[in-house]
Amino acid sequence: MAILSRLRDRFYSDPRFQRWAAAFPLTRGISRRNAAAIFDLTAGFVYSRVLEACLRLELLEALQRESQTAERLAPTIGLSTEACERLLVAAAGIELVERRGSRFGLGRLGAMVLGNPGLKSMVLHHRLFHRDLGDPVA
Repeated sequence: MAILSRLRDRFYSDPRFQRWAAAFPLTRGISRRNAAAIFDLTAGFVYSRVLEACLRLELLEALQRESQTAERLAPTIGLSTEACERLLVAAAGIELVERRGSRFGLGRLGAMVLGNPGLKSMVLHHRLFHRDLGDPVA
């Protein structure tokens, strides 16, 4: 069995095999699912950091009161307009906020986060966990 596992590992890690699997109709779906899973592993950390920033800055609460432009919201949450715009765009990408013309409002997932105070506490507590994992090898 170990020989088969090594052979499988060699195929999966070969860029030529990966290109072939992505192009071949019978393996294309598997290849896409695997690529999506790898992307999720990478993006998950970024998503959690965007959520944490929104919660620490109380951005979602500010948008729950009323939709706002980045320029108007920035001083309220203590960011430059440019940094606020980047955070809003990132948060919109994961549905914590949503664009409403030139303004941003609370998004579907952002509203759900605000409706669950325990979730906010858990995410903010993870800040300590992330600090501890600053060097994942250590």
